[in-house]
Amino acid sequence: MSFYQQNGFKTANAFLEYDGLSFEILYRGDHFDEETYRDIFQKLQDGHYFDFHIKYRRFNNH
Repeated sequence: MSFYQQNGFKTANAFLEYDGLSFEILYRGDHFDEETYRDIFQKLQDGHYFDFHIKYRRFNNH
């Protein structure tokens, strides 16, 4: 993870869930744009559909 932090990436506190796997979503810039992220995956699905979900990490204040 330090490579990504050193290169300006931040966590979106969200994970891409696909086929039983979970991938942390990282981004660069001012904010994570979920709509654009989903658009990219919808374009990928045009040729080969796959089911994916974006789940946000919930922080516990306790």
